[in-house]
Amino acid sequence: MKEPKTRRDDLLKFLYYNQKPISGEKLAEKFDVTRQVIVQDIAILRASGKDIVSTNRGYYINEERTQKVFKVKHSDKDINKELNAIVDLGGRVKDVIVHHKVYGEIKKDLNCSSRRDVKIFLEKMKEEKSKPLDVLTGGVHFHTVVTENEEVIEEIELVLKELGFLIEE
Repeated sequence: MKEPKTRRDDLLKFLYYNQKPISGEKLAEKFDVTRQVIVQDIAILRASGKDIVSTNRGYYINEERTQKVFKVKHSDKDINKELNAIVDLGGRVKDVIVHHKVYGEIKKDLNCSSRRDVKIFLEKMKEEKSKPLDVLTGGVHFHTVVTENEEVIEEIELVLKELGFLIEE
C-alpha cells in the first residue's frame, strides 16, 4: 500500500487528467483503499487549496487547464511516436480531429495520458483491424493537448516540430 501523501498526489493527478466525475467507489478500487479513505484524502486535498467538486456522479477537479490544438501529419507507423512524445512530456491527448470535405469535423476522444494508454489504444486499433481517422484526410489531423501549464505546451510543440509532425500555418 502506498504512503498516504504519495496516494493523495496520485489521486490528484488522476482527477486532474480525467475530465469526467469519478465515483469514490471507483477511486477506492483504483487506489486499493476503502471509500472512506478516499473521502478523507479528498478532504485533505481540499484543505490544501485544491478545488475538488463532489457531485452525485463523483469527484472532479474544477481548475482551468492549459490546452492547445496541434495540426499534425505523419504516417500510420508514426502514431506511436507522436502520442508517446506528447504523453512523455506530461501532456494528455484529449482527442483526434479531422476536417472532412463532405462530413465536416469528425472528432473522437482519445484521453491518452500515459504510454500505457497509448499502447491500449494502438492494440485496440490493431485488434479491430481499424484505420486511423487521418486516412480520410491524407494523414492531416488535429489533437487537442491538455497540460498543467504553458511551458509544457511549448515543449510539446517544439518536439512535434523536431519530429517533423507539426504543420505550421
